[in-house]
Amino acid sequence: MRKLSSFAVALATGTALVTVLMPANAQTSPAATGDPVAGAKTFGQCRSCHATTAGAPDGIGPNLFGVYNSKAGTRRKGYAYSTALKSSRLVWNDATLDRWLTNPATTVPGTKMTFIGLQRKPMRDNVIAYLKTLK
Repeated sequence: MRKLSSFAVALATGTALVTVLMPANAQTSPAATGDPVAGAKTFGQCRSCHATTAGAPDGIGPNLFGVYNSKAGTRRKGYAYSTALKSSRLVWNDATLDRWLTNPATTVPGTKMTFIGLQRKPMRDNVIAYLKTLK
């Protein structure tokens, strides 16, 4: 039997209290668990290709300033995104970034990005939290 953790949620009507059980190993969103400071450190391996400051030029990869909640392959005018990424219809949010950072080539077959991915979920959550700060 799985160990369960609980948290209480007050109902909007009255003073009733409901306990909601979730598996202890349930995945929460990167927004709830990511550490942007740790993410900035992990992102260090991405800096050889990606800039993250406003107005910085694109490198091998596009500048990622303001990438969160943008449509993939459309944000940086003049950057030569792959046809696969431009037609992917992805919007960079917690879920799509998590998939992308796990393995870009399987998320968007035909992408130009050669990065093999981050296999550890906490590292991906941290990088996502960091990317959210770039606005």
